Amino acid sequence: MDQAFDNLPAEILLDIIPYIPYSPSNLRNLCLTNRKLHSLIHAHEHSLVHEIKTAQFPQNTLGFFPGLRIADSASLRVLHERLETLGEVHQHWLKIVNHGLELHWLKGRWETIHKAGLLLLYRLQDAGSYEEKVALLQHLPATSLACLLFKLISSIKILRVYGPEPINGRYAKDDVMARSDVELAFEELLLLHGPEFFVVMLKAGKNEKTEWAVRTLETEIAGMESRQLPSTSGELKPPTLISSLRRAIAASAECEVSQTVSKMWEILSSTGFDDVDEGKLGMIVKGEQLERGMRRIF
Repeated sequence: MDQAFDNLPAEILLDIIPYIPYSPSNLRNLCLTNRKLHSLIHAHEHSLVHEIKTAQFPQNTLGFFPGLRIADSASLRVLHERLETLGEVHQHWLKIVNHGLELHWLKGRWETIHKAGLLLLYRLQDAGSYEEKVALLQHLPATSLACLLFKLISSIKILRVYGPEPINGRYAKDDVMARSDVELAFEELLLLHGPEFFVVMLKAGKNEKTEWAVRTLETEIAGMESRQLPSTSGELKPPTLISSLRRAIAASAECEVSQTVSKMWEILSSTGFDDVDEGKLGMIVKGEQLERGMRRIF
């Protein structure tokens, strides 16, 4: 087998590799198959990544991640992992909305809006520093920000039923202030860590590898008061991402910060969100304002 590969011109192998179904493990195994393949893949990494991206990932799919520059094997792996996570969330979603009446209302139009929120969380991760994340939130239009806030709120509603302590609905059930702190801390961490944090919280308690998410949430809750106090030098600390999101919605939708949730429902209930196809999904993630249409009454 090695001799047969060695006898093939490098150009032919480089033409074939981009059409071999991609996954990080498949590419790794391909490198282990033959020394010549290993050498070619490493020597032509950037051009092969470009060819794999072009041959195997539709342009619409690539448009869902405008902040991800796919130029090497590491970024290609990130793209693959994100698509797998989106598929996993979709499977969880189908089980969640079809099991019992408590979350049945999330069916239909809300699934694509939820997906838009997931993709915006990825864009927020790709923004880089905290300051760049805040700048992105301030730049996005109300229609995109509403999808992002919906993702946070729907995730909490799902985890109240399926999540571990301290996010489930049994934790601090009769303590409104404690519940508020828990949910505020979760929103902040979801904005910071992205969709994987939501998936891990769904799995928490079923897998030892997911314990970090619960510990991270507990740490965030414990530090909430100190985060809001001035530093030892007397300077105010930067606002949280969730407060930046709510202020951005208020500024974009021209409402009070206290009205952001009701404004979110008003925006997302409009006819402009009746049929969110891949084209509209891409517009939301890229930060293009959607035509809201008429407001629906549910």
